[in-house]
Amino acid sequence: MHVDFICKTVSQRLALLRRIQPFIDRESSLMFYNGYILPILDYCSVVWGTCSHSDLQRLIRMQKTAARIILSVGYDQRSHDIFNELNMDGLDMRICKRLIMVYKSLNELAPTYMEEMFTFNRNIHSHSLRSTTENKLYLSGGKTDYHRKKFSYLAAKEWNELPMELRNATSLKNFKSKLHNLISNT
Repeated sequence: MHVDFICKTVSQRLALLRRIQPFIDRESSLMFYNGYILPILDYCSVVWGTCSHSDLQRLIRMQKTAARIILSVGYDQRSHDIFNELNMDGLDMRICKRLIMVYKSLNELAPTYMEEMFTFNRNIHSHSLRSTTENKLYLSGGKTDYHRKKFSYLAAKEWNELPMELRNATSLKNFKSKLHNLISNT
């Protein structure tokens, strides 16, 4: 499984960080994390964000461990405070990344294969429905757990749950700003 491979690779690099950490400063530890650990956690996070809750918790634990090593703190410190001190985003920001990818796909800012994953309801239904006038996406094949965990279904569902103001954002910069405000206020 892909998550198992990620965890194994990150564990090896965390062990290396733990070994070298006494000899380097915090900034160097953070550079090591950003260069050798974060890319593995971020790689395709838009896609593996649909993994099971238990797999996601494993990945989040890896990130928390890295942050604790960088700051040389124990498990009595709250991870939220540690992430804030390091100015790190948690892996739960994958939802944000997924929605940004949908925005890019709908506005021809993504590769063609991504653009083809999403269809507006107005392109499916010929009669006027509220969903056709509110920039909502067509949810295809969500009858089984397998389909509900697919990137295209999950991303479209999350897109449809956004306030209309976000779905109608005029630029990527505007969309990102409004999305970050929405997520930080929830």
